[in-house]
Amino acid sequence: MQKYKGVVAIVLVALMGLFLTLAVIISTGRTDREPLDRAAEQEYRKELRAFLDQAGFSNSGVSMTRAVTRSTADDQEDGEVCQTEYKVLIYHKLIWDLNRTEMSQLLEDITEIDVPMSGCSISYQFEAP
Repeated sequence: MQKYKGVVAIVLVALMGLFLTLAVIISTGRTDREPLDRAAEQEYRKELRAFLDQAGFSNSGVSMTRAVTRSTADDQEDGEVCQTEYKVLIYHKLIWDLNRTEMSQLLEDITEIDVPMSGCSISYQFEAP
């Protein structure tokens, strides 16, 4: 029995490590909505690029960053409230050639595009390529 104490201790430590790893993964894991959100994000990026192509800014770079803030709330069924915020960066040299009025109009036109992600806020920013 004495010779198995070391093996048992190693197995117990490994199991505890596995348990802690799984607990962290589960607690910070993806929500059930995430695959739907990812598909909606891809669709939105596609629509935004199509709009920019039509507006004369073909081959524009478009990147989206998503930030999800989770907080607890007593009035929610699952006790958790998620606020999703997107930051959309648009890259194209010709955008920088626009005057302030034209750039504001382009931004206004972009904000008119239907956003398939529900319950989120979006900010836009033009970046130099």
